[in-house]
Amino acid sequence: MGLPVVHAYMYHIQAAAEGSVRGMLRERAVLAGITSGGVGTLFGSDRMDDGSPINLALTLDSAAGTAIFDFSGTGPQVWGNTNAPRAVTYSAVLYCLRCLVGMDIPLNQGALTPCRIIIPEGSILHPAPTAAVVGGNVLTSQRVVDVILRAFGAAAASSGCMNNLTFGDAAFGFYETICGGAGAGPGWHGASGVHTHMTNTRITDPEVSRVVVTCYCVRRRDKRPFLQRQQHTHCTVPFFSSSDSGAPLSSFTEAIHSPLRKIGWPR
Repeated sequence: MGLPVVHAYMYHIQAAAEGSVRGMLRERAVLAGITSGGVGTLFGSDRMDDGSPINLALTLDSAAGTAIFDFSGTGPQVWGNTNAPRAVTYSAVLYCLRCLVGMDIPLNQGALTPCRIIIPEGSILHPAPTAAVVGGNVLTSQRVVDVILRAFGAAAASSGCMNNLTFGDAAFGFYETICGGAGAGPGWHGASGVHTHMTNTRITDPEVSRVVVTCYCVRRRDKRPFLQRQQHTHCTVPFFSSSDSGAPLSSFTEAIHSPLRKIGWPR
């Protein structure tokens, strides 16, 4: 076969992804009421618990099948650790595109070819090299995905955080992402007590946690009526009584005490 054939098929894979994304962007433009051959801008926004805004102006070109993801107006980098390197936002955009395409396509750069991504330097999504970023990948990334899907009018916000729980000592360590809820959408209800988007994990069996688990459940709360039922804000929550070693426990989470976050769909 030879190297030229390998390169040719690598190109074909990228071209197929690009074509799939362009087709999806044209369809989304029509759903958003953008006239055939026209250009229109959609908007999405959310806030971190400290008030930092994440703003997106999404410009769709229905003729070319292209999109501009402009995060101008997003809040400045913070003293905390929820800053997210630019790669996190690029990954969030790619993830949302693959979700919206509606077919299985290999993960490759071709999916981003029809897209231009603008992230203001010095923002929480494009921090300085010296900024703390440990929370950007596990927390801010979820909020960015919520904003993108909101702009597309595709789904309501998820729990907006991976809800990290860690504990351990010199002898062992335990790390878990506590699932929250999935947002409702046009034609489906939200779901409680499920992992969403980048958590990509299943619940660890309590037996391996080396602690006494007194309760592991979904906490039910009253919900206000929506067009579709949303998820609970307080979802799967573990209650630990103690561990044999008295290991310290750390939780890294946001949006737990926020009211239900939703979008106004259909448009």
